[in-house]
Amino acid sequence: MTRWVEPPPLELQLWYGNLLVADLYRVFPHQGTWFAEYELRIVPGEGALQDRLLAYIAFCDEFHKRIADGQDHDFDEFEPYAAVSDCDSWNARLPNGVSVPMEGRMLFADGQASWQHPETEPSTEGAANEFWVRHAPCTTKPAE
Repeated sequence: MTRWVEPPPLELQLWYGNLLVADLYRVFPHQGTWFAEYELRIVPGEGALQDRLLAYIAFCDEFHKRIADGQDHDFDEFEPYAAVSDCDSWNARLPNGVSVPMEGRMLFADGQASWQHPETEPSTEGAANEFWVRHAPCTTKPAE
């Protein structure tokens, strides 16, 4: 019998349209949600889009801090950022150019970026894990 062995994390780049926003490190899925540490590649004052994305990232971080602290929050607060939060405009790519499937809202909190995996067969979690196994660097062998 073969046991599942967790592959190593992925390293990706995060794009908004044709703008490189961040390098993503230690990327892995958990229950159908991808998580990654990130290092921004954009800075304030580079342009209106960059400033808007940075404002959204700061908003996300502050929003999630309020949730963690048990403070008031309302998901309607995301409405002003609807144009930049939707994963339809975001793309996470492997070094070989392969895109990681994304859906829902692109989120940022506590130094991590996250998004939902859209595929649902055999389950969202299973589909994300299958993608991970197919595209992770081969450094481990399955246990027998």
